[in-house]
Amino acid sequence: MAAAAILALAMVWSADADAARYAFDDSSGTITFDMRASLHEVNGAAENFTGELDIGSEQPTGKLQLQATGLTTHLDVRDARMHDYCLDTERYPTVDFLIAATTGNVRGLNSRRGSGTIELRGQMTVRSATRDVIVPATYTWERDGTLHLNGAYQMSWADFGVPDPSIIISTLYPEMDIQFDVRLRQAP
Repeated sequence: MAAAAILALAMVWSADADAARYAFDDSSGTITFDMRASLHEVNGAAENFTGELDIGSEQPTGKLQLQATGLTTHLDVRDARMHDYCLDTERYPTVDFLIAATTGNVRGLNSRRGSGTIELRGQMTVRSATRDVIVPATYTWERDGTLHLNGAYQMSWADFGVPDPSIIISTLYPEMDIQFDVRLRQAP
């Protein structure tokens, strides 16, 4: 019985020893988004974000936080409408994605070598609405210990209660294609 308790304790300690937090921000990657309107396409980017992924456990977790005023479509008038009317950045300054679990090739991710596919499962909050989301991603461990993570996700801003910013001469469709390509380094 004592041997079983020691073995269980050793397994817990070794799992904690393998656990590590990997962090990224806007200086180590990109997050972009594309939308279609009746007269044109809208391409944008997140210019101010931070995130982390805690690996080494059976269910890696993490988070991503975008500063809402850091979202840009590279057109000041359109950005002002997006920040003030659509996102109401005064009341809701961030867009958040809390990763509650990771599925897929978690063993490969935790091994800190090779590449594979995973799904980041959690809750995304835009304005005051929170929705469950599953974001597919591909990871690659680079030789220097950097974790390269990229993927794409399609969402509808209407699902989050974001007001329709369409104007009389152009309709903005609610579907958004989001792409991310970030490099994570082990945090101290």
